[in-house]
Amino acid sequence: MAPVTPAWSVTPTTYASINTAGVLTTLAVTGNQPVTVTASYTAGGIVRTATRSVTIVNIAPTLMSLSLSGPASLSESSSGTYIATATWSDNTTTVVAATWSVAPSTYASISAAGVLTTLPVTANQSVTVTASYAAGMIFRTAALTVTIVNAAPVPTAHMTLHLSGPVHFAPVTSSRDAGTTDAARTPTGAVAVNRSSSPNATWAAIHDGS
Repeated sequence: MAPVTPAWSVTPTTYASINTAGVLTTLAVTGNQPVTVTASYTAGGIVRTATRSVTIVNIAPTLMSLSLSGPASLSESSSGTYIATATWSDNTTTVVAATWSVAPSTYASISAAGVLTTLPVTANQSVTVTASYAAGMIFRTAALTVTIVNAAPVPTAHMTLHLSGPVHFAPVTSSRDAGTTDAARTPTGAVAVNRSSSPNATWAAIHDGS
């Protein structure tokens, strides 16, 4: 028995290739796949072949890293959604269901779905959103700093007051002469005014004649 140099082939070629030296190179598979390696040799006009079944084993990619995406800032009393993305050893990426947390919890809370809900703040505050994920005994975490923006109070609209029309007052009886009406004397007393936010409102001022 002596070694020979046969002609090599593999079927199906979807999952592997083989070179002239008999080196089989497998491709990526989503599940275990069988292929058949064949060697053919001719000597003295006689052709002989041999085959061997080879199973290509699917190896699940390992978790390499975790990253977060979502808004870097949120207004107080609002919400935003954050997403965790895993990168695998085969250079693929997938969105994963991570375990979420936020610190400090004084200013915000986060749900199991990654929805961050902010609370009222008296000034801008920073919180850290953290995602944790494990696959195949490999554990990865990622964090993102989020600013909770304090919303300044909306200033009250300026209200302009307008007066129109005469001021009505009753004649005043002079204290010098109980029987004399002194219309020229400056009346004293209270003036009643009805307020309105409309800039075109007409106000009435009534002197009580006292």
